[in-house]
Order: sequence, then C-alpha cells, then structure tokens
Amino acid sequence: MVHLLYLSSFIFLLFPPWLLAGSNIPLSVQSSTSIVLKGTSTLHDYECLSTVLHGVIEMDTLLKSFKSIEISIPVKSIHSGNSSMDENMYDALKANDNPDIKFSLININNDTKSTLVNQDSIIQLQGKLSIAGKEQMIELPVIVVKDNNGIVTVRGKKKLLMTEYGIEPPTFMLGILKTGNEVSVEFKVDLKSFESQTQLIPTN
Repeated sequence: MVHLLYLSSFIFLLFPPWLLAGSNIPLSVQSSTSIVLKGTSTLHDYECLSTVLHGVIEMDTLLKSFKSIEISIPVKSIHSGNSSMDENMYDALKANDNPDIKFSLININNDTKSTLVNQDSIIQLQGKLSIAGKEQMIELPVIVVKDNNGIVTVRGKKKLLMTEYGIEPPTFMLGILKTGNEVSVEFKVDLKSFESQTQLIPTN
C-alpha cells in the first residue's frame, strides 16, 4: 500500500493535474508586462503607460496556441506623467461608466499556428475590443516566443481611431492643444504557467 502511495505521488509530480485531465494551461501575467499608448497633438507627441493587466489567458497543453483570452486594462491604471492630461483622458474614455478596456479572443488564424518552443511565432488573433463601452472586432497580429525559463512573451502593435469607439479626441488649454484621432497601442505581455504545488503523501 505504501509503495502505491509513493507511486501515485511520483506520477502526480511528473504529470500535473491539467495534463492528466487533458485541459488547457492557465497562464499568469508577470509584473514585467507593459502597455504603451502613443499619440500626437498640435503641440507634441505623447505617451501613456500601464503595467496592469487582469484576466484569464490559456494555452493548449503543448503550448502550441492560445485557447482562451479574456483580459482587461483598468483605464485609471494608464498614466502619462501629467495629472491634468490623465483626468482629461479618463473623461474621454468614460472611465466612470466603463472602467476597463477589454479584449476577448474569438478566433485564431489557423494558417499561422505553430509550436511555441524556443522560437518566435507570428499569430493572428481575432477578437472583440471594448473601449469606452463600445465594442469592435479587430485583427491583432502578435509575435510570441517561449524562452528556456518557461516565460511566454507576447508582443504586438495596433493602431486605433478614437472616433471608431465613440471617443472625441481630447483637447486641452481651452482647445489650443488638440490630440490626433489615431492612437498606437504597443504591448509586451509576459506570461508563465501556474506551477502545481504537491506534497508527498505521509506514510505514517
């Protein structure tokens, strides 16, 4: 009986529950993640940064492709370094009524699926992006690489028009400074699979 308990524990350590069950691998967002918004104005270009990303991201058990992505960025986690500009940005994004920017994966281009094992892979994501309460379908090409430490890094860049989401480009200084309609979103998301923590079954 003792030998069977040891054998069961050994198998459990070698094959974590998600692999034994044949389910997907949940990934946790690492603190090194960053999302940068870049735009223009009649006075100068600007950048805003967020390092906060919430949600659920899953890959298949072979780390071949994404199976589920449901993520959100709190609007008020985005900062430009200028408090007045931030407040105007939050108002334009209707942060009080719609506190999060959300993305939900709908489909992946099958032609670009490839195994993510120590090599760059280009994946075309298709999903719903919700900003200021308005939802749009978008195509989002991303570069994905898995390193030797098990970190899956997703990089991408997407240009968006504010007016497509019902947002009036903010103005400042009584309208003297006007921001451009186009915003570029650049992101680097570092992910790592949740580690299974198991203990040997006591024998006495």
